Amino acid sequence: MKHEKIGIIGAGHVGSHVASALLLFGVCDEIVLLDIDHEKALAQAMDLADTAVCLPRRTVVTAGCYADLADADLVVFCAFSGTLEADRLAELQNTAGIARQVGTDLVRCGFGGLIVSIT
Repeated sequence: MKHEKIGIIGAGHVGSHVASALLLFGVCDEIVLLDIDHEKALAQAMDLADTAVCLPRRTVVTAGCYADLADADLVVFCAFSGTLEADRLAELQNTAGIARQVGTDLVRCGFGGLIVSIT
């Protein structure tokens, strides 16, 4: 049986909701949360891990680093610059810079799965 692992980059509102939905719908065996603020990712992972013990599919939820994503099947890109603009296009340049860095870091760690961007 294949181990299904999903990484989520960005543990803010969007990333934490994605992780919660994946957990509640029993989509995968493992969820790894990454955030520039590792403590935030750790807090989200701990909250979701508490929920996981009550669900039929025992999904492992952790906070990690890029090396933990090398064998992931899917990465969901939810990272965000933290600056909300009235015009969403004004955020594009910052988000593009973050995406370039995330892409570089994923290549470096050996990730070979799919990437979904919902930023």
